[in-house]
Amino acid sequence: MFTKYIARAALFQACVLLAKSSVYAEDGPVTCGSAIKITHVPTGYFLHSSDARFNGGSGQRTVTLTPDRAHSDSLFQVREGNNSGVCSAAAPIKCGDVIRLTHMNSNQNLHSHNVRSILMGRMDPKSQEVSLFGDSGEGDGGDNWIVNCDTGNWMRNKKVTFMHVDTGKYLTANKNTNFNDQNCRGCPIVGHLEAYAHWPFDENNISFKTEIGIHLS
Repeated sequence: MFTKYIARAALFQACVLLAKSSVYAEDGPVTCGSAIKITHVPTGYFLHSSDARFNGGSGQRTVTLTPDRAHSDSLFQVREGNNSGVCSAAAPIKCGDVIRLTHMNSNQNLHSHNVRSILMGRMDPKSQEVSLFGDSGEGDGGDNWIVNCDTGNWMRNKKVTFMHVDTGKYLTANKNTNFNDQNCRGCPIVGHLEAYAHWPFDENNISFKTEIGIHLS
């Protein structure tokens, strides 16, 4: 685990400061062990998870996208895939690598499975839930995502897509699947977009990039 290379508590404190300052990183590769914010290119919203859960679906912690760039709940640590050898801290992530994205505040992993998503699933049953799963950074194969890109390494400020290994569906969002007072009255994620996984995908909605982060080098 990354505790062999970095003090997680120190990294977390640095991430909190980063979340408040919204510092942009210079160009370069995204590296193993880095703590990053992931931006949805079409909307400019940030991948996010707050401690909100629904009665429907799996009941796991909800993943959304938020317009708030300064929130620490949008920080994820880049790690090796589940049941893979530990990647070296600061090693560049290559296009095609299998990774996990561990949410810094909850220490759970970005996850998907064959459970219909809360909002998009009402319109399209092929849309599946994206959630957080696991304990102390450890979960299962549903936490594995392939980084798809054409730049050799996953590069900051360049577009990438994330394909879920178990189901072959792509991490996605769109501006029309949003939480509002009609479908989530009084809940803390009003104004957020739903994160979900889908295939076949809309090419316009699956692109992500990372700009803000603590990038190990």
